Amino acid sequence: MSIHFLLKLPYDCSEDLLEKSYKKKIIELHPDRSKKNTLDQYYEIRKAYNKYKNNLLDDNFYLQCFIEDVDTLICRCGTYFDRSNLVHDRIECETCSCFIIVCPKIKLIQN
Repeated sequence: MSIHFLLKLPYDCSEDLLEKSYKKKIIELHPDRSKKNTLDQYYEIRKAYNKYKNNLLDDNFYLQCFIEDVDTLICRCGTYFDRSNLVHDRIECETCSCFIIVCPKIKLIQN
């Protein structure tokens, strides 16, 4: 799961909003503070945030998006990303070394 999905934030939100939301949620779920059994959620959010931060450290990381949006995205080099290049959760640019992370859309089932 992506950190944006877990925190219920749009994928184009600011770094500042993401960091504030993460800190608030992690304090809320911390095992020493929460009376509920939130340990699994706590570690899932920490893992997703660390993965996101590690991707940001990679100079070739471009952005996160949904698969439906891939065909409209243009890389820094000017090439369109191609969804047929999807490998796991990643699409690499055909021209340069940039890549995007593709996040799954979860369909809500209504009763």
